[in-house]
Amino acid sequence: MDIDMDMSDAFEGLTSLQTVRRPGASSYVDGYGQRAADETRSVQMVIRGAKAEEVMQLEQGVATEGAIRFWAQGQIFAASATRQADLIEYDSADWEVVLVDPSPMGGFWTGLAARRGQHGS
Repeated sequence: MDIDMDMSDAFEGLTSLQTVRRPGASSYVDGYGQRAADETRSVQMVIRGAKAEEVMQLEQGVATEGAIRFWAQGQIFAASATRQADLIEYDSADWEVVLVDPSPMGGFWTGLAARRGQHGS
């Protein structure tokens, strides 16, 4: 039996609005590095502390200051060869997205973020 579940209603009841910053793209102008302004947006999210087995998924040394598990209703990016990771502002700190996957149930993204420091640092 195949069950098709729409989790959007349950998800919306648990979310809070969080600020997500996407670092601006870097380029070179006349031989000097230039970085575009960061993109800041609000995203409905559920956030909780990461469990020990989830922290084990991170590279050694990444989670020394803590990690969170998140579910987001907007697309979130981890670092790649062409972009820097998104930063989630949560609990007076910046959290750098290190793992992210679209949910198999559709409509939202889930992942892990590591504490980067106090907000704005």
